[in-house]
Amino acid sequence: MLIKSERLNLDYAKSEVKELLSNSITLGSNHNEYLKEFFKRAYRPELLFAGDMLDNIKEHPMAIWKTM
Repeated sequence: MLIKSERLNLDYAKSEVKELLSNSITLGSNHNEYLKEFFKRAYRPELLFAGDMLDNIKEHPMAIWKTM
């Protein structure tokens, strides 16, 4: 928590969060592939979902918009 006179050191905060998350979250190969494709603007929900969940999410407007 910052007090009123303190300023946020954004670079420091980012590095701390990145370290915390990298030590606590492990992504599988499908998750990594999904993220690689998503950042290349290719929406591939079938890498993470199947069945009814895939049917519900494959036309998600936000994901489609972000990959346009």
